[in-house]
Amino acid sequence: MIVVRLFRLLRRHRPDAVITFMPSACLLGQVVARLVGVRQRIASQRNPSGFRRTSLRLSEAIIGSTGFYTANVAVSNSVLDSFERYPASYRRLLTCIHNGIEWQSSRLSVEEARARFGFDEDAFVVLAVGRFHRQKNYAFLFRILAEIEEARLVIAGDGPLRGELEALADSIGLRPRLDLLGLVPGSDIPDLLRAADLFVQPSIYEGQSNSLLEAMHEGLPILTSDAPSQVETLRGDEGMDAGLLLPTTDQDLWVRSIRSLIEDAPGREALGRRAQERAKDFTLERSVDRFEKLLDR
Repeated sequence: MIVVRLFRLLRRHRPDAVITFMPSACLLGQVVARLVGVRQRIASQRNPSGFRRTSLRLSEAIIGSTGFYTANVAVSNSVLDSFERYPASYRRLLTCIHNGIEWQSSRLSVEEARARFGFDEDAFVVLAVGRFHRQKNYAFLFRILAEIEEARLVIAGDGPLRGELEALADSIGLRPRLDLLGLVPGSDIPDLLRAADLFVQPSIYEGQSNSLLEAMHEGLPILTSDAPSQVETLRGDEGMDAGLLLPTTDQDLWVRSIRSLIEDAPGREALGRRAQERAKDFTLERSVDRFEKLLDR
């Protein structure tokens, strides 16, 4: 049983700190860490609280309010704000540390990257990366791309909705212009991004998307939903957006925006440069530094 194995592992190694990610890990990991006597117990909140099952939300709220955490890290301010109705004993432990990634760009040319994945050299490749889950809102994206005959949709990911989405693609005529790559190793993502013309993410919600950060570091033009964390990630302090942020209530606006980007190569390049500049705020070094300061405190 995982709880017994974790208890034995922590008791054997006696770590100075335990950091857990995702609600279930926070529930199990921090309870065991406290029982073993670990001094610093840091939970990490990856998604807004309102999108969890009720039982999980209530259980984690109780654990986080009764001394099992010594600190509680939200990956974005929008995630932090989602806990505003939690008890004060929970909220006073919260702090925001944004995600950060260490990025290594592809060494391939665009032509080489496209050849690797079998994309036509002259295709306009619209790329999405993420699991087949309702959160990612792929049905909405499929209907948009079905109207844009000059574009090809590529998705890296898999999940329980794949069959349902494949049937939808068949029914709306998108299937001939759709590439479902399945799970793509992380080491291949830089090459995949290099092969794309546009990164899209119409998610209903995000905590802070690492896939979005990867596209930003690569310098791709970006089109996402205007969910709070997406705005927070793409909007700099000066108010300039490093991508297009659109409501998912307006399918026609998404269609018009993608068509406009297809026709505007200089505009795409400008968006990509802004994204790459904004990505400098989300590095692994910055994230690790914030965690180290939290541990020192």
